[in-house]
Amino acid sequence: MVLLIINSLILKNMRFILFFLPLISISVYSMDIKISKNIWEFTPDGVMGGKSKGSIQFLNTEGFDYISFRGNVNTDGGGFLMFRSKIDKKDLKEFSKISFLARGNDEKYYFHIKSRGQVLPWVRHLKEFKVGKDWKEYVLNIEDFVGYSNSRTFNKSINPKKIKLLGIEAYGRDHEVELDIAKIKIF
Repeated sequence: MVLLIINSLILKNMRFILFFLPLISISVYSMDIKISKNIWEFTPDGVMGGKSKGSIQFLNTEGFDYISFRGNVNTDGGGFLMFRSKIDKKDLKEFSKISFLARGNDEKYYFHIKSRGQVLPWVRHLKEFKVGKDWKEYVLNIEDFVGYSNSRTFNKSINPKKIKLLGIEAYGRDHEVELDIAKIKIF
């Protein structure tokens, strides 16, 4: 008898849920990007004749893994330092935002997205963010990224199906780099 009552309640609730389900928009898509030296690579402008110097370290002194990015950007012959990771997932069509934690030295940095088809190393999409001394969560909308070819902007938007690299850049001006990044997620 008790089982019949429970089954009846479940069936009624399922009908209710199935009736209203088309009216509810739920995104269950998200992907955490691991913080691991096997995944992230550091790239100085020396690959293009620049004089910037820096490094990344993989740390866990805050109770979670993070990347510590340090160095000096020198615009004499180059002007950037970056670290980035390949994205293995071939289709990120549900992707609309990136979130991460960051802290640093009150400077601006850029989140970097590169797509398949962007062959030249200086062609990419960037979104500026400015860090403070304390950990803060940032949420960046994919629509807000700006296309760059060297210092010039272009209007072509990112096609989420073609994203191949995510990264962080210190770029475009002489400055000291002091940035920690953690808990990177795309959703």
